[in-house]
Amino acid sequence: MKAKKILAAVLAGTMVMGSAMTVMADTTGTAPVYSFDVVDVIVPTSFTVALNPQSLEVVVDSSVDAGETSTEQVLSYNYGIINNSTSSKKVTVDFTVTNADGITFGSASDVAAATADENVLNLAVTPSNDENLATTNSFATTTEAGNVGKISVTTWATSSVDIGASGSVGFFLAGGTYSPITGSEVELGTTSSNDVASNYELTAIGGVTAFTFTGAMNSNASWTGITSQPTITATYTFETAEAGDVTAVDGTDAQIEVNVAPSIANTSYTMVSDNSLDIALSFGYGDSAATEVSSVSYETATGVSATLKTSYYSVSGTTLTLTSDIINVFKSNEEFVPITITVTFDTGATATTTLN
Repeated sequence: MKAKKILAAVLAGTMVMGSAMTVMADTTGTAPVYSFDVVDVIVPTSFTVALNPQSLEVVVDSSVDAGETSTEQVLSYNYGIINNSTSSKKVTVDFTVTNADGITFGSASDVAAATADENVLNLAVTPSNDENLATTNSFATTTEAGNVGKISVTTWATSSVDIGASGSVGFFLAGGTYSPITGSEVELGTTSSNDVASNYELTAIGGVTAFTFTGAMNSNASWTGITSQPTITATYTFETAEAGDVTAVDGTDAQIEVNVAPSIANTSYTMVSDNSLDIALSFGYGDSAATEVSSVSYETATGVSATLKTSYYSVSGTTLTLTSDIINVFKSNEEFVPITITVTFDTGATATTTLN
């Protein structure tokens, strides 16, 4: 009997001790990272441009009563750009002009100084200085690329950017406004995805700007011999940026400085015996811009290389001309072809092209 009491006391002590023990357990939870990024920059799908060297009267807008006419030597519609991305964007537009046989690109002063046998064209882009573009053109969240190819602009910048056969212009545009979609709001405990783009919609467009093509032509030249029709191509690149990352151009609504190195418009040119050869140059823009050509060198297919004497080439505006003498030297030695031409600019930058 005494032994049973002792055992009962031990068991009772064990039960008390057991009830005081803590049972360890893990509690976890996943934390989605709610975010989204939309890149949506609306740009024109095509350009409507014409060259009018004789300053003929041309109807540029038939929708206006009696037709709106112009005698400008470079005729163009106005083109808009809208940034509906979630973030501000630096928009760089790189222009190239092809199929321009017989045309020499130059500055406005080159056009003024051109002789009657020189078909010189100054082709430029003029940016907008109109802060009411969105209102004037009734731009909305539903505006598409087809609606920015012929827009109304009331004020333009006083300066233009010469693009010649190739050139660039840049713009800084604020992003659009995105708001939760009613009935599809992101909800803690319910929304499990990281990417919540499908839960938001564009409720206000972002930054808007515009540009047009302008320029001048040598009206004393005979342009009837030009049978080609130049093709203007624009390539757009978008980079996320803040206002403090760019340098604004005074007198414009959104234009910024762009840094573009000097270049040669075409990757190759065809040599013709007894003919000089024009090579279109771009001197670049911004901090990377050059002002002149320092030297021109060549390397033949056989590995022979040398710097050209200045008597074998000249530079006028944005055109490098190789004389017929040096072209004949290259052509008379077929083993030399193809020949790589390297242009060195005063900034130290180089650009190359191939002669065939």
